[in-house]
Formats: sequence, structure tokens, C-alpha cells
Amino acid sequence: MRILLIPGFWLTGNSWATVQEILTTYGITADTIGLPGRGAHWPHRRDVGLTDQINAVVEWLDALSEPAVLVGHSAGGNIAYGAADQRPELVRHLMLVDTVPPTNGHIVNDSLPEVEGEIPFPGIDFFTPDDVRDLVGDAAELLLSSVHPESARCAREPLTLTNAARLAIPATLIACEFTADQYWEWSDNDDEIIEDVSVIELPTGHWPQFTKPRELAHFIADTVLTLP
Repeated sequence: MRILLIPGFWLTGNSWATVQEILTTYGITADTIGLPGRGAHWPHRRDVGLTDQINAVVEWLDALSEPAVLVGHSAGGNIAYGAADQRPELVRHLMLVDTVPPTNGHIVNDSLPEVEGEIPFPGIDFFTPDDVRDLVGDAAELLLSSVHPESARCAREPLTLTNAARLAIPATLIACEFTADQYWEWSDNDDEIIEDVSVIELPTGHWPQFTKPRELAHFIADTVLTLP
């Protein structure tokens, strides 16, 4: 079974390196992806939008011979969900890390400071204490060494969802800054609900791939290895 780890805002596939290594101890090889606009060498980064990043995952799915598991961290969850909307028959399971299933028209964040069409990582002090819980020492250094500016279009472009078949894809949420009870309360207000959702609580900050990589890898492996 193929598994794709999709990075969140500011991050590349390298942000999953520790989780990937731990997954191999479970006999799991997980892929990452080079998303458009992510990384150090993108002279036209500001021209990249959310749709471009979703299309990159759709192309990855189209190249497979069987349905895959998509794991999206934070804004990577929007990318995973957008790809699932386009290719629901190619997504066996969705895993969303410290984010919830988005709705049509969802915007990642239209308040992040922008500099000439790009959004640099604003620094750890920019975030709330809940965001940066456990982000100290090596974990903080790993995050800071992994971030790159993001195209402002990726933060501002509304997510377009048109295919109700995505709601039949089972999903697992890894809840770091919220609880299962909070998710169920929020979902009561959603017009469209995924039919089969489970919530696993992993109390930590917004970047568990750095702060709790072993626990995150365990939950990913447990979910993947027990799929019907």
C-alpha cells in the first residue's frame, strides 16, 4: 500500500524524515512529495497557488495502480482533501494531522504577514503557547532548519470542493491542539460531514513530526496496518 506524507505550510517533504525512519521499523515505507513553491529554489514562488499543489498530489495518485493513504499535516490537510475531492476512487484513507476536514471555500490563513507575494516563517514567538507546546531544544532547531517562505497565494486561495464522493473516504484525525470532543462539537455545524471519522488525541503543539515523531509514527502505522 502506498502512503504519501504531505507537509504543512513552510515545510518540504524533509520535515517528515524522522517519522519516515520510524515507520520503517513497522515495515512501512512512506513517500513524500516535492510540492510546487516549497523549498529554497523557487524564483517564481509567488506565482504558485493552492491548486498547483493539489494538482501535484493528483498527479502522484494518477501514477499509482491502487488506492493510497494520504497523510496531510496542517495546510497539507487542505492539499490532501483537495486531491481526494478530485480522485476519491484513488484515496483509500485520509489522515489529517492537527487539522480537520475543510469545507468548500476554506482559506488556510489570510492574516499571516506577507512580503512581496511571499509569507516568510514568522518565527516561533509569533505563535501561541499551544502552537509551540514541546517545541524546544532539538525539536525547535529541526523546525527552524526546515522552513522556507510560502507563496501568499497558497494561504489566500479558497479551496474548491465539488465531489461529494470524498465524504465516503474514511478519515483519521490526529488531534494535537484540540480534543475529540471539540471536533465532534465543531462538526455539528458542518453541512457536509465525512461518513467515517475517528479521532486520535496526541497532546502536543502544532508540529508533532518534530515534537512527538515516535508517537505520530505509531498512530500512522497503527491506522495503516489495521485498514480493512
